Amino acid sequence: MLLFTSSLTSMETPMLSSGIKAGLVLAAAATLTLAALPASAGEVTHSSTGHVENPVWNAAGDHLSFEVNPLGGNIDLFVSEVAGGSAKAGRQITLPGGGSGFGGAKRVAVNSSWHPSGFVVFEATNSSGVYRLYFAQPPAVTAAELLPQTDEPGSLQYPSVAGNGSAVVFTTSNSGAGDIRIWEPNTGNRRSLTSTAGTEVFPAFSPDAAQVVFTRKNNGGEDVFLVDVATGQESAVAGGSGDQTRPTFAMGGNRVVYFSKASGSESWDLVSVNSNGSDRKTLASNVKLPQRARPAVSPDGQWVAYAEEGGTQVVLIKADGSSKVPIQTDHSSVGEPALASNNGKLLLAYTGLINSDSDWRRLYVVDITGKI
Repeated sequence: MLLFTSSLTSMETPMLSSGIKAGLVLAAAATLTLAALPASAGEVTHSSTGHVENPVWNAAGDHLSFEVNPLGGNIDLFVSEVAGGSAKAGRQITLPGGGSGFGGAKRVAVNSSWHPSGFVVFEATNSSGVYRLYFAQPPAVTAAELLPQTDEPGSLQYPSVAGNGSAVVFTTSNSGAGDIRIWEPNTGNRRSLTSTAGTEVFPAFSPDAAQVVFTRKNNGGEDVFLVDVATGQESAVAGGSGDQTRPTFAMGGNRVVYFSKASGSESWDLVSVNSNGSDRKTLASNVKLPQRARPAVSPDGQWVAYAEEGGTQVVLIKADGSSKVPIQTDHSSVGEPALASNNGKLLLAYTGLINSDSDWRRLYVVDITGKI
């Protein structure tokens, strides 16, 4: 297993060296629905102004990354430390170079993914406005580039770290189409997993890191595929008219969950399917599509969290559709749920408005231990 080791302070920049390796429906009628359970949530504060988007937990459930979007072109990345179910104020991640650190006319830092040793990997625009991959290790808040342009030229986006820390997958523009590449820091191996005329996005590892699920743009739509990491062999998972997007694994890698919108429809469904493409189930309809996030799967892979358009609840449903539990909140238009386990506690993060007249979406964390 790849390990990141560091004794950095918040003023130091993580460095890559030869001595330290950087790693990094609605199911059947038999579905059991329990009564909505109230949840008292604490706010995760930050120093910026804007909509909070895309909360992502680390594996230990003690850090939470999130984006703040003021809708002016810039998007900043923050990290909050969470202890005992309570979140500290988020600290902004910066790149070397002073100020916010992202340079250029547009400053964007998004799509974070956590390494099991505590590093957060994300994409951000450099001083030339090109998306590159960066990493930082809290409590340090200064990031460094993960892969130099001499090794991986072009725009690099959609990073995803394997759960065991052995590899990072991402998309590259260097081929001209948008293909998926994999980097294995322990060996230094970098290679392409896909090479097609279609654009591939949203790669994510299976729990055993043996497969990567992703989507490919096809004839104006978006379909879900799997690729075997060792052999490069592809298989189709979900397709059809419209878009199938943001796939991720559930139930130990046996099922894939994703968002689906039929051609001509204005609403999104949450869908679950076996990883071989069989047994497709619509878990929920009219769900609120997150800004960038995938479906929120519980740490044990059994549950998926979602929010309905304009609703006040986060709903947890079994990935096979067998039962669901609504979690009532005190907020309006809730969305972008994320689940984590920390010291025996099951934690739920979500965004929402204080009321329907609020200007900005805020981030909240609540302990839902014992509610599923």
